[in-house]
Amino acid sequence: MSAPQDPKPIARLTAFAETVILLVAGSLAAAAIASALGLAGRDGRDALLFGAGGPRWIEAGGAETQWLLLRFGLTLALAWLICWWIGGPSRQLAGLSRGGRSLRDLIGFGVVMGVLLAAAPFGLRVLNEMFALGENTPFWNLMARHEWTPAFWLYMAASSFVIVPIVEELFFRSYMLGRYRMHFTAGGAVLLSAALFWVSHGQYIKADPLLITNSVLVFISAAILAWSAIRTGSVLPAIIAHAIFNIPMTSPFRVAVVVLAVLLVVMLWARIRAAASDFFRTLATTREWIFLAVLIGLLTALAFIVRAYGQALIPLAGAIALLALWGLIRRVPWARRG
Repeated sequence: MSAPQDPKPIARLTAFAETVILLVAGSLAAAAIASALGLAGRDGRDALLFGAGGPRWIEAGGAETQWLLLRFGLTLALAWLICWWIGGPSRQLAGLSRGGRSLRDLIGFGVVMGVLLAAAPFGLRVLNEMFALGENTPFWNLMARHEWTPAFWLYMAASSFVIVPIVEELFFRSYMLGRYRMHFTAGGAVLLSAALFWVSHGQYIKADPLLITNSVLVFISAAILAWSAIRTGSVLPAIIAHAIFNIPMTSPFRVAVVVLAVLLVVMLWARIRAAASDFFRTLATTREWIFLAVLIGLLTALAFIVRAYGQALIPLAGAIALLALWGLIRRVPWARRG
C-alpha cells in the first residue's frame, strides 16, 4: 500500500471539504437544473411512488434515471475536473484498472463479497418479518403492499441495482477513496470514505433498532467495499457486490442468500479468513486516528444539524466550499507542475 503523497493536515482537511462540497453542491446544482428543465424534483418523484392511484413504476423509473444521471453526471464531471487540476488521484489509486487481475477473478471476488455482505441485512429483514424488530422505511412498506410486476423491476433497475451501484461506486470508491489515499493512510481513507457513504444514506439514521442496525451495516459494508478497491486495484468488484445486495428479494430468496453465504464461508474458509485478515491489517495502517475522529464527529454533527434545520445547509455549504477552494488554490496546475 503506497504512502500518502501529501499527509499535511491542511491537505487532509481540504480534501475532506472538497468531497463533502461535491456531494452537496452536486445535488443542489442538479436540483436547480432539473427544475429549469422541468424534470421531476424530489417531491415529484415521491408523488409518482406514494401518490394516489398506487406507484407509477415506469414513470418513477424514468424520473429516477434522469435524476441519477444528472446528479452523478454533474458531480463526477466536477470531480474529475478537480482531479485534472490537482494532478490526482491516478487511475491506479482510483481503481480504474484491473489491478493486474483477470476479469474473471474480479467478477468472482465481487460476487462472493456481494453475497457475504448481503447475508446480514437480508437475514435481519427476515427476522423483522417474523418478530417485528422495528419499523421499515416507507419504500420497504410500499414494496410489501404491491405486486412485483415487470414495471416494478424496471424501476428497481433504475433506482437500486443497475444505475445506482455504478454511479455511487465511481464517486465513493473510485474518486473519493482515491482522493483520500493521496493524503491519508489506507486505513484512514477506508474509514473516512465509509463515513461519507454512511451519512449520505440518511434514511437509516433514525431512533429505531432495526434502522440503527441497518445504518451500522451500511458503514461496515462501505468500509469493506473501499478495502476491496484497494485489495484488488479495481472498483469493479465493489460495483458487482453493491448491485447484488441492492437487488430486491422476497423472504425465501433472502433466506437462500443467507444459506449460500454460510456455504461460501465453509467452502472458501481459508480465502475468506485471509481476506478478513487483510481487511483488518488495512485498518491497522491508520495513523491519523484523532484527525479522523474529529472529521467523522464533525460530519455526523453537520448531518444532524442539516436534518433538524434545513435552512442551515446553505451557510454550512458556503463555509465548506471556501475551505475546498483554498485546497484547490494550494495546488494550482502551473505552480504544481512548474
